Formats: sequence, structure tokens, C-alpha cells
Amino acid sequence: MVARIGSDEFAILSPVDEKGLNTLIASLKNVFFEPFGIISELFVTVSMGVVCWPGDGATFDELLKHADMSMLQARRQGNSSVQFYNPAFGKHIQSRIELENNLRRALERNEFTLHYQPQIDIASGAVAGLETLIRWQHKDGRLIPPGEFIPILEESGLIIPVGNWILKNACSQYVAWRLQGMAPICLSVNISAPQFKSGDLPATVIRILAETGMDPTCLCVELTESIVMENIEKTISTLETLRKLGLSLSIDDFGTGYSSLNYLSTMPITELKIDRSFISTIPHDRNNAHIVNTIISMAHSLNLRVVAEGVETAEQLHHLSTRQCQMVQGFYFSKPLPAEKLLEYLAQYEEAA
Repeated sequence: MVARIGSDEFAILSPVDEKGLNTLIASLKNVFFEPFGIISELFVTVSMGVVCWPGDGATFDELLKHADMSMLQARRQGNSSVQFYNPAFGKHIQSRIELENNLRRALERNEFTLHYQPQIDIASGAVAGLETLIRWQHKDGRLIPPGEFIPILEESGLIIPVGNWILKNACSQYVAWRLQGMAPICLSVNISAPQFKSGDLPATVIRILAETGMDPTCLCVELTESIVMENIEKTISTLETLRKLGLSLSIDDFGTGYSSLNYLSTMPITELKIDRSFISTIPHDRNNAHIVNTIISMAHSLNLRVVAEGVETAEQLHHLSTRQCQMVQGFYFSKPLPAEKLLEYLAQYEEAA
């Protein structure tokens, strides 16, 4: 028995044993392996959640609920995954729902804060930039790691209002620092895929620049490789608009995605940030050292500035310096700092330099 239970969801009820179930799953995957002939060839992936009666539920409603939970887990895994039901899914999903509900209230309760990690110019030794990072202080006092709540922000769509809040508050804070005597340095803010794809990012940036008085030449927008490699023509148009405003444009976590050198050369980007996963093992890991050296050389050939993330040792700094990497950031210099401690850090850093 097959029933359509949603726009893209179907339920299949089949009286089979374990062997028959595995055969059915394989048959369904094979169906979706081949393209569908709709105007042209269309490839479709399928995510399957599997439950068995009576072990996974005594009633039809229970079975359907647990199958849906399993399907959601399979969808998160991607690549046409199949997921059998596990009772732990219920606790995980309930926890996620509670976390999402708390996230929806976090902006209203002012539970989000911004921290700033200094970026150091290797040649001069001076602080030349700051990367903006969000932190969430939950109402119960817990500090929730970004890795836990940012994926939920992205999945729920909350990342757009939160991302705009980050951009506006970071710009406002920067202007306040400048009024207190801070030298003009570059402020970097990460832009998420949903923000970039929303279509109104340039208008949002223009509005925030006007509202805060932020100097656009001191603002750098960071985007991941995966974002800029989607819909190349539209991406280039959006980037060119931002560049004309005076902003710098950076490709974050470079080396972890897929980029075409040809496409990179046509984009109005100004900076590449080497992902910390490559920096953490240099200079001892020859493969990563070679990758880092290649990225730096490629960036120089394209007249792009290079920033290395996650620098934690003098050896790493020395390796990057000898390869003409321009800027670095990481715990070797400073952890991300709350706004109220940044000016103090800058003063102490200048004294020690």
C-alpha cells in the first residue's frame, strides 16, 4: 500500500520479513538512481525512514510518527540515505525543538553577544582586522557553542534576522570604537547562505551602513566557497554590487569546498581565508603544508590578500611568514574577545609590540 502524505513525502506499508524489506529498500533506491524524463533529464534523491511493527510502535499513528523522525534523520545525512528507527531520535528531536523555540526568543531577550578575534598583519605586527563571531548566553546561564545553534538557525530560517542583527550590531560597535580613538582597521562579518540567497543583501547592507554610519571601506563580508560557487552569474552580480559600495570580499574556509580557479579569477573578491584544518598540522604535515603553500601562491597570482585562521604556535606563524601569507588570526595572538575587552587588548598589544 502506498499513500502520499505530503508534497514530497510518501508512506509505504508492506507485509515483508527482513529479507523482503532489504529487497524493497534496494528496489526503491534503484528507481531513484535513474533520471526522470521531465522536459529534460531530472535526477532526484530519496531519503527513507524505516519502522517495523510491533517493535517500533504498536499503533499506526506511532509507526507513522517514528517513520517521520527516521526520515528526517536520513534527510540530514543526505546522499539518498536510509535510516531505521532508533528511540533516541525522539529525545533528539524534542531537544532540537526546544532549542529552536529558545532561539526564536533569544533575540528578544538580548541573549546573543558578539565577540571579536584580532587579525594580525605579519609584516608590521600590527592588529589590522577583526573577525566578528556570535555567542549565545542561554537564559539558564549556559554558553551554547556556535556549532550547536548555528545549524538550527540555518535550517529554521532564523539565520536571516540573526545575521542582519550581527551585521548591524558589529557595525554600530565598530563606529563606537572609532569614536573612542581606535585606528581604522578591517571589520569582517560572516554572511550565511540564506542571507546571500535572499536577494536583498546589497539593500540590507546599504541600509545598515546608513543607519550606523559605518565606513564601507572598513567592512569585509566573508562568504564560504560553497556559497559563491552556486549560481555563478547571480553571485558575481551580487558581489560586484557589494564591491562598488566599497566593501572588501573574502572567501572563508578556503580549501574545504570546491572552487574553480577560472571562476575565482572572474569574481571581485579581495581575500582568501585558509581554513584552520590545514593550519593546525603545519609544518609537520607535508601534505597540508603543500596545500597551504599552493593556496598562498595562487592567491598572490590573483592579487588577493591571504588570511590564515587557527594559528596557535610560533612554528605555524614562521611557516606562514616565510611563504608571504599577509595576515593571521588564532589563539597564538588572542581568543575572540567581548566588545568591552577589545580596546584594552589593543592598548596592551601595542605596548608590547
